[in-house]
Amino acid sequence: MRDTTPRTTTTTPPQWVFVHGAAGSSSFWDLVRPAFPEAWAVDLPGHAAGRARRSEPVPATADPILESIDAFANWLMDEIAARHWGAVVLVGHSMGGAIAQVVALRQPVWLHDVVLSSTGPILPVPDELIDLVQRDYPAAVDWLLAYSFATPPTGYRREGIRRQLLRIPPALTLADYRACNAFDIRVILEQVQWTIPTVIVCGEEDQMTPPAYSEFLAAHMAGAQLGLIENAGHMAPVEQPAAWVAAVQRLWARVTSSGTA
Repeated sequence: MRDTTPRTTTTTPPQWVFVHGAAGSSSFWDLVRPAFPEAWAVDLPGHAAGRARRSEPVPATADPILESIDAFANWLMDEIAARHWGAVVLVGHSMGGAIAQVVALRQPVWLHDVVLSSTGPILPVPDELIDLVQRDYPAAVDWLLAYSFATPPTGYRREGIRRQLLRIPPALTLADYRACNAFDIRVILEQVQWTIPTVIVCGEEDQMTPPAYSEFLAAHMAGAQLGLIENAGHMAPVEQPAAWVAAVQRLWARVTSSGTA
């Protein structure tokens, strides 16, 4: 449901909120968080397991498995409203970007700006990956490592990322991917007037959400600023964190100084 309350202006710096993608956790943002020290990196329901360290047990959770982008958006809006922030910059990666788009279309009074990272108006998941999640989860994680980076990580770094991904329960990952497959707001974006100041960033070599998806968003979001990140695939904040931060900060400064924020 759209929030029709008029947006308010504030002189207080906005609160940045980071939303990870499918099969992820708040740890996805670890390499870029130093540039946003006051940001809240969300663990979507059930996803905190992904941030456990090797020496820690996987945290138990009674969180329900959410099965649609709308359900995630409902949860996130409730969590933000409960914190009573006056203005929020909502940053979403991949599935998190889909959630951010749905929230923005509802126009909550607190939403100041949106940053969309490696996402699109649709998020189709390859059938091969869905099949692997259901019958061979470690192989599915290896598939992700092979296709989510311009240069797949090796050695200890690869094993660290792999361990984090393996901590997410397969049923949760499958629900995430099905939610992504069902997401499609292309017609909506062609029909509505997008009013939220928006930054869009994507790795030049993203195979999961190709740059064409980001270009579609930029073409249908008035005033949006688009940046492509060199030598980066789908996991640009992990693969090229310094370049990702620089692009976001540069483009965010541009949209907030243009008079649209």
